[in-house]
Amino acid sequence: MRTRLTLLLLAPLAACSDGGADMDFGGEDLGEDRFAIRSDDGAVRMGLTDDVVYFALSDSVRAVARAEMEDDTPREGIAGSIAGAVRGGVSRALAFRAKYPVAEIRDIRWEDGRMTFDFEDPDRTLSREFEVDDRPIAEAFSEQDVLAFAREFRRLKRQRGEREG
Repeated sequence: MRTRLTLLLLAPLAACSDGGADMDFGGEDLGEDRFAIRSDDGAVRMGLTDDVVYFALSDSVRAVARAEMEDDTPREGIAGSIAGAVRGGVSRALAFRAKYPVAEIRDIRWEDGRMTFDFEDPDRTLSREFEVDDRPIAEAFSEQDVLAFAREFRRLKRQRGEREG
């Protein structure tokens, strides 16, 4: 069942906190995406807004998980009440995002077959525990997509520098 796969993705997604990511459950308005890519398997979205780079489950994965959850849960009696509470918790978890402020990232590159973030803090890295299909998040995206994302990231940094300078 794909829902189980989706829920299994949530645990590693939460590991982003080990890399110093800010986390939320979709409650904060991040603004419009300037650019976004999806992991090779389509499960994770990496987006760029004016202020953050974020990782989240993709819209398609969340939609499938929600549909399966609605189909698979009872609606009546105690089981329905419990299922309703579980649905609410899972819906909240499906909206999880790990966010890295643009201001704290110097650059995003493709290096040695993987995506790398060059943070302002030299001790900071993307969490190695965050995996997609048993691959570190840094290896979950294609080189072409990461290079395109990096170009947009650098464009934003240049624009921000012009505004700030």
